[in-house]
Amino acid sequence: MLIQYLKSFIEVITINIIEFLKGLWRKKQEDVSTSFVNFNSIVELLDGLNLDYYEIIDDIYKTSDYLKIKEVAKLVPVRFQAYSKDHDCDNYAIEYMAVAKRMFPQLPVGIVHVEKTDGQRHALNFVITATPSNKLTWDFIEPQTGKMFMDKNYKPYLMIC
Repeated sequence: MLIQYLKSFIEVITINIIEFLKGLWRKKQEDVSTSFVNFNSIVELLDGLNLDYYEIIDDIYKTSDYLKIKEVAKLVPVRFQAYSKDHDCDNYAIEYMAVAKRMFPQLPVGIVHVEKTDGQRHALNFVITATPSNKLTWDFIEPQTGKMFMDKNYKPYLMIC
């Protein structure tokens, strides 16, 4: 009888902890997704980059300012994977986009392929953020570290969001 009571007690505690964490996560998602971004706005932003190809998958996204998104970018756990010749930059970028979209379904995060000034090619991620005046901008995310940055030595030629 005591064992059954303890099992029930642990089950109730576990359910309450899970529900509490789910509530915290929903709050985090709401804090991040504060500005609506429509398809046409993203087209306008990406058209200005003179890309070889881009594709926008959804019609509406939600984003936030740079500082909030910078914190969110660090939460995506892809960087814990081991880098190898079989699991390289494009694998990281695909996984990062998938996990980020699972964690923050409407966040405009995608894959970008770039050519560096030295001619090397690299795959990483990008995210679209909103300025205080609701102007859209974007930054790279290195999926192996979760760090956001802008590098003038990277020329994007393919973006999928």
